Amino acid sequence: KMRHTHVSNRKSTRRLSTAAIGQGLVMKTYDILWKQNPRAIQSLFWVVFVFLFTWVSTNGQGDGGASLAMAGDIRGLFSNYMSIGSKSDWWNFMETVFIPLIYQATWYNNDPLGQSDQGLYNLEYDIFGNIAIRQLRVRNDSCEIRYKFNGSAPECYGDYSSSAEDVRAYGPIDSTTNLPSFRYQTSKSLGCVAGCYISAVNGIYPISGFSETLPSPDIDLFNTTTLNAANAKIESLKAGRWIDRGTRVLFVDFSVYNYPTNILAAVSLSLEMPAAGGVVPFISVLTIRAENLWPTARSASLLAAESVLFILLMAYTLLSLREWRNVGSRAYWSHGWSYVDWVNYALLYTAFAIRFATFGSAATLQFPPGPTDRVFFSNVGSLVELWKNLLGLNAVLTYFKLFQYFGYLPFMSYLIDVLSASFESVLAFMVCFFVAYMGFTLAFFLSYATNLDRYSTIKKTTISLYRILLGDADWDDVMTYNHLLGPFYLITFTLLANFVLVNMFVAIIMAGYDKVREKNAQEKKISEFVIENLLIPLRRRVLGGSLLKRASAAMRRSRDNLYGETGA
Repeated sequence: KMRHTHVSNRKSTRRLSTAAIGQGLVMKTYDILWKQNPRAIQSLFWVVFVFLFTWVSTNGQGDGGASLAMAGDIRGLFSNYMSIGSKSDWWNFMETVFIPLIYQATWYNNDPLGQSDQGLYNLEYDIFGNIAIRQLRVRNDSCEIRYKFNGSAPECYGDYSSSAEDVRAYGPIDSTTNLPSFRYQTSKSLGCVAGCYISAVNGIYPISGFSETLPSPDIDLFNTTTLNAANAKIESLKAGRWIDRGTRVLFVDFSVYNYPTNILAAVSLSLEMPAAGGVVPFISVLTIRAENLWPTARSASLLAAESVLFILLMAYTLLSLREWRNVGSRAYWSHGWSYVDWVNYALLYTAFAIRFATFGSAATLQFPPGPTDRVFFSNVGSLVELWKNLLGLNAVLTYFKLFQYFGYLPFMSYLIDVLSASFESVLAFMVCFFVAYMGFTLAFFLSYATNLDRYSTIKKTTISLYRILLGDADWDDVMTYNHLLGPFYLITFTLLANFVLVNMFVAIIMAGYDKVREKNAQEKKISEFVIENLLIPLRRRVLGGSLLKRASAAMRRSRDNLYGETGA
């Protein structure tokens, strides 16, 4: 028994001494870090902030591969849509491709579908709600006739705009109401509450207009009658000349859901009809994780992380406000990091506001909707995409601010010091570069806007010239459509931009690098900094200081007490 007591006391002594050394090591590390840099605590908490931000962002995006595969599959099934070249092609697509694909009744070998397989688009996705086909129109006086013609002036249908939109009913007279059959419906009447806009190639359009519905191919309603009703609806609209000269954009909107991945997709087939002629088809597939709209128990940890992230954001905002008050406006705004901070805070608060608005909008939608319900998941899906885009912008600023909080470390401040030393020269260079770049942008735009899509607008031309800087030059097309000026433009631009301006920029940065290197000639390496500022002080204070002495004294007292009890 006495031997057992002796062994137990010795183990307890070891545990106490180990705990004392560990606690002392943590405290000494805290003292060293705090004395070396008063902002150390803020820096450590910013690391926590970055970690939570990264976790929330990656979980908010989810499995990008599944979303990409789903969107690619849907676009592939409607690949014929992108070859539409006229209004008649659109009607042919709806009759021969869209209706048979959506209202699928047989397997690939013509065996009839079973009861559990009916109503599934491509046998993979459940179609939620009904299918809406919609158009936006313009008035016949929406553009100006600039010359006087003999006889009556022709009707003029301009490009779509909210001021030129035509909301008047038209079409065959309904025998029951004695009114035109095709009537305008607002976004609210269509069931859209917030974010009621949708993008196409040439613009952003409201979710409103002249809308018609096709019956849902849901499992509860699917039969030959539903298929015949969908065909009859298309034939009726075609016979009533639903599309005419006033039509400027068409939409086919529906939503599908994939059960294994819990991903919802808002699909929109748009067909723009510019006033200049032709049609512009586009397939929009907006994939949404259902958990981003309707949180579940599995997403509780993500919501908790977002809550902690918001609390930390508020804390850093208050710290910045206190610093602003203490140093004054002039001193506070003289530092570039102050602008970075507040842009970062503003974007983060905006992202949180959109996040809350998404939950509010999703709460007004029925999920899953009934087979006869008209739902627009594209509006809440657009809010989710906007939220993720803002997180993307914040990711750059959030990680970049690590240079601010750990700027007291020599190797972390090097990049900022080089950019600061080169700032004035870089600014002057950017002015010169912008002048030359815009001159060539205008030259390419004027020479090729009517022949090449890459230069059809100033925006596209600017991007195309940047691609030329990266080596993606379309030599054949440029010389085909302007064999005199084309080679001159390309050779002159590449020589000036790639060989002169880019090398000037590199020289300016290298000059700033030399200044910083001369200024910090005695700067320590990373390993030297860690050894001299952390490891050596810790060794002196822990291994050779009072902490070890106190631990040894505690062990001696424990041993003396043990031997005293044993002797007694």
